[in-house]
Amino acid sequence: SMLDEWAGVGLKIHQVVTITHVLTAGTREYTIGPSGQDITADPIPTQFISAALRDAEEREAPVNFINVQEWRRIEYKPHVGQSDRLYYDRGAVNGTIYLYPTPELTWRLVLDTEGQLVEPSNLSSDTVVPSEFHMAIMLNLALLIAPIYGRSHVLTADFHRRAAWALDTVRARSN
Repeated sequence: SMLDEWAGVGLKIHQVVTITHVLTAGTREYTIGPSGQDITADPIPTQFISAALRDAEEREAPVNFINVQEWRRIEYKPHVGQSDRLYYDRGAVNGTIYLYPTPELTWRLVLDTEGQLVEPSNLSSDTVVPSEFHMAIMLNLALLIAPIYGRSHVLTADFHRRAAWALDTVRARSN
């Protein structure tokens, strides 16, 4: 398939995966990754898109991502309350998620993550890819199948440029 060919030349297709984990009241640190003690995610997330806390009635409270400098500025990390900040320390095999304040209740942490699509040939209708990957797949698939249906003539030079640009975006994200 086209995606297998892309993988064969080193292009990495990303997918969006939603991970849900029940938090333990009083615990602010969780490992995540292929062998994460707390949250198993294979492969390890390359990027987080969004995070929220969800209660038993399915109400959500957003959680904001902070960087290492913001995490270090928090002086008293054992403070307990409703977590509204998340710092992610990505390791080589597993990463660590730090929540602040330390959760006071048992919430579900809902993470939308981006990671590499390991088996491109196993796409299903449930597979969600980030928009820039979706655009590259859609445009380049049209280029691939247009001749089969005798429709190459409808693909303009602008269409070819957009397909090439979208594929360059995938190449840039693969590095």
